[in-house]
Amino acid sequence: MKKAVKWIAWLAAVFVIGAFSYTAFQARGSNGFSLIPVVRGDLVNTVKISGKVIATESVDLGFEIGGIVSRADRRAGDGVQRGDVIASIDGSSIRAAVLRAKAELASAEAELANLESSSSDTRIQSAERAVSLAIDAAYTAIDDAVRNKTDQFFSGPTGPNPEIMPVFDDFRLRESINRQRLSIEAILRSWVSNKPTISTARDNVHQVSMFLNDISRAVNDFRPNTTLSQAVIDKYRTDVSLARQAVNSAASSLASAEEGLRSDRSVIPVQAARVEAARANLLVMEADLSKLELVSPISGVLSKQDLRVGQAISPNLPYVSVITREMKIETFIPEVSIAGVNINDT
Repeated sequence: MKKAVKWIAWLAAVFVIGAFSYTAFQARGSNGFSLIPVVRGDLVNTVKISGKVIATESVDLGFEIGGIVSRADRRAGDGVQRGDVIASIDGSSIRAAVLRAKAELASAEAELANLESSSSDTRIQSAERAVSLAIDAAYTAIDDAVRNKTDQFFSGPTGPNPEIMPVFDDFRLRESINRQRLSIEAILRSWVSNKPTISTARDNVHQVSMFLNDISRAVNDFRPNTTLSQAVIDKYRTDVSLARQAVNSAASSLASAEEGLRSDRSVIPVQAARVEAARANLLVMEADLSKLELVSPISGVLSKQDLRVGQAISPNLPYVSVITREMKIETFIPEVSIAGVNINDT
């Protein structure tokens, strides 16, 4: 009986092992691997990152000029719209400067209008006449200085070979004086036939002045002899001195007349430039008016507001910050994970 029970137990164990082996064999292929059915689907690659929440846009605000805060109605946490005034500083001095700049511009414009009237033309014509008279007076002065005061000791002064007659030691000075007298004769003749401009007249007078300087040096070297007395030499020296004074006076008159004409001709452009300068100054003052208010450039919320009425503030410091209500996440992706991330991935 016991033997029969033992055989039944062995048969049951063999049956169980066989059933398990058959099931395992059916689940595996003939090569011993597990068989999994193939299905179509997405391959998901996950990149784990961390970041922080920030506003989509934020600005720090400060005044461009220093001053005393006269208004600061908003506080941190208050909502603002684009263009809202957050705070302002006292602008009484700037407004006074604007009024002063307007007055200066009006005065400059009135003066320009006065200069552009007919009286300005009359003044210029008067200056031109003064120049013409100065040129005529200069010719009279140099003509008298050369032909009446110095030609008395020249031989053939108006001819092709003028020669200073008294003997003196400086041969080079003698030759220079003779050449200058020849060129001055051409100047005097040209002046009569064709009245020169103010600049040419000034140059001509200068040339005669240099000639007289050399003549003065020569006359001082004259020595009395049987044909030239000391009295005559003294007269020559006096005549040359008077000639130099007259020519120098003519040169001064020409310069004065020329400066007067230049001044009258330039007075309108100069005044026009003053008008533009006054206008530019007014624009600067008016621009400073716009700097008295701190205006929000975006719509959002005040995240910082450190201004109080009566506070003295310095320019270009961030007293106020504004952020938008819209938020975004700012994160940094490691370089090794960049390849697995595309725009608009979630």
